[in-house]
Amino acid sequence: MRNFKTIIVFIVCFNCGFGSAQTTENETNTDTTTAVAKFPNGSKRIVGNKRNGEYIRYFENGQVMESGNFLNGKIQGEWVEYFFNGQMKLKASYTNGVLDGELEKFYENGETKERREYVNGKRHGDWIKYYVNGQEKEKKSYLNGKRDGEWVWYYENGKVKGKENYVNGVLK
Repeated sequence: MRNFKTIIVFIVCFNCGFGSAQTTENETNTDTTTAVAKFPNGSKRIVGNKRNGEYIRYFENGQVMESGNFLNGKIQGEWVEYFFNGQMKLKASYTNGVLDGELEKFYENGETKERREYVNGKRHGDWIKYYVNGQEKEKKSYLNGKRDGEWVWYYENGKVKGKENYVNGVLK
């Protein structure tokens, strides 16, 4: 009799949802190029896919986590990532899945953390890192993926910490 009561309680609880796990729902439109995935609370998690078109991924609180476009499975154009608080974390430019143009990183307070330049996936141009207070931390220069030009490191108060000079990847 005791086993019978245990089984009845289990069945009632299971049917009321106590025994069922929350799952995500996926909705796909008819051309299967756009999918919407949801968190258990119903908020959007991902819109789009990583093959073609716009792609947006969300935090569970509904804030955008990352967004951009894909073309033939590769990132194309501007790619943006965000902190949980909605502030921009990273902004980069891609061509056919390869970094091409400026990449900029930010601190959670919105201040610029780092700026880099790329040409066809290679480091090119100035790479600058900043302290949280906005003061330059270091400045490096690249040419066709190789260290080139003056590299300078700074203390947080702006005074020069050190310098190096490169030509075609070789320290001079």
